[in-house]
Amino acid sequence: PELIHLLIANASWHLRPQLWMQWTTGQRVSAILRVRLCDVVLAAGREQVTFRKTKTGEPVTASLHPAAAEAIKAYLERRGRLWDREGPLFLTKAGEPYSTGNDLSGHNRSAFNNAKAKARADRRRQALATCLDLRQKGQKEAARAEAGQAWADLRLMGQITQHWFRHLLATTMMALGAPNRVAMDQGGWLTVESFMAYAHDVPEVRRQVVDQLPLSPPSQKKG
Repeated sequence: PELIHLLIANASWHLRPQLWMQWTTGQRVSAILRVRLCDVVLAAGREQVTFRKTKTGEPVTASLHPAAAEAIKAYLERRGRLWDREGPLFLTKAGEPYSTGNDLSGHNRSAFNNAKAKARADRRRQALATCLDLRQKGQKEAARAEAGQAWADLRLMGQITQHWFRHLLATTMMALGAPNRVAMDQGGWLTVESFMAYAHDVPEVRRQVVDQLPLSPPSQKKG
């Protein structure tokens, strides 16, 4: 979560709410860029968005995390033009609608790649400052550990794509123990098989589950 927050914090103001929506709904970019202003409900306790044009052809109504709703509200205050209820929710930085044939290769992809580059630079600066501080305190081992963690973080951030958020939602909901029906409705998966294809194993979570299995310890018999 810290790396995702870092990515979003370094995103342009028009991309930031899109990433929040991707994080909380797992929807594809093509569906998100086709959301209309009237498709979003931002009232407290009822935050949701309806994707009317999805890859499966079926509309999907997904709940929005309150933090995502707040990010969208902040975006709308800056974007304006709230009178155009049938117009697209998200616009380019220039205030123009995204063209359907330019969703990934144009403004959206460029903005995302810029956010990644800035976030990675930010992580490098954080790691350098932390390592210098630890070395000054004589904590060389801790400094090496921080450098190693930063290197792993930078590699991971370099691999992130916007479609990765869809895998993240499936994996997170599975790890949280959400019923399959809940996870499928949130992400718009039509079958359990398609949902499971996006979910990934989380060893730490699996270990926690295994440790809680109701297995009795072997009895100690005295010979």
